[in-house]
Amino acid sequence: FALGNEEVSKRFIQQIRAIFDQDIAVMEGQQRINSMLPNAPNIEIRCDVPVVAMRRLVIQASERERGEPIAVTRIDPATLRAAQPIAATQTIEVGPAPH
Repeated sequence: FALGNEEVSKRFIQQIRAIFDQDIAVMEGQQRINSMLPNAPNIEIRCDVPVVAMRRLVIQASERERGEPIAVTRIDPATLRAAQPIAATQTIEVGPAPH
């Protein structure tokens, strides 16, 4: 769409960067929570299949580096739960970023 229109291309790039910056903020918040609660269970939902697969690859690489046996498992999206909305009255606390 609008090939050669520099203004449209510029706005498109700005919007993609803004979305990516929002994703970074969310991922940093998730990482802070995961670091504060390392033993908390993960609730995996269908849209998390790529993330779950990557997490398993990282675990396998770590096990391989330590010389541990590697458990290979298949991710079956049918076994993952559908995303559940968070109730409007439910509060999720996110602490400040560590300094």
